Amino acid sequence: MSDLRLERSINSPVRGTNDDQWMNMRGTRDGALFTANWFQALSLEGRVFACGIGTLSDGEALPNAAITTLRPMLWVRVPSGTTIMPVYASLQIEAGTGYVEAMVAIDQADMGNGTSDAADFGPLSLRTDAPVTSQCTARQEAAGDVTAETNLAPIGRLYHDDVATITVHSSLWEWKAPVAPVVVGPSTFAMYIGGGAAPTVTAQIIWAEVDSTDVV
Repeated sequence: MSDLRLERSINSPVRGTNDDQWMNMRGTRDGALFTANWFQALSLEGRVFACGIGTLSDGEALPNAAITTLRPMLWVRVPSGTTIMPVYASLQIEAGTGYVEAMVAIDQADMGNGTSDAADFGPLSLRTDAPVTSQCTARQEAAGDVTAETNLAPIGRLYHDDVATITVHSSLWEWKAPVAPVVVGPSTFAMYIGGGAAPTVTAQIIWAEVDSTDVV
């Protein structure tokens, strides 16, 4: 039988200053164990990243109207040897005409760059001293076809059929992974955005990233 013991530690927990050392488990005074969320642990390690379209003051006018095959508007290229777990995506619609739609999807191939630009920001580590460098590439605004879509799987979708008031009141859409997809490279996580006319938007993707040997 295992004997698990923890240190009652509420007011002044003991914090180590280095790794690879044994220490007591931490808990409440009635014996309940404290545990850290796994994604928070990856963020502490520096393995959570973000990318996005748009700047602090300006949205981005997209090149296409309706969602078009082979034309994602924000995507993360995952190389061989790397695995990502997307946990969050968001879209802020600043201006548009008629309807606006968006979709997030995983693809079993690296879509490539096509005719596109580097993302306005990212991949940026969400640990500000950035001890780990992302192996992924973030692209935006495919004005020409990407290389391929292979078994594209939509996992979240927005359809907004009346954007008449969007120029006055910005519209926000968020995708939060109920279960994080495990996107093993070479592969892609992509956001498609379209509408009755090319909308002006900002958008973001957040993911955790590990070496594929850690999960497969």
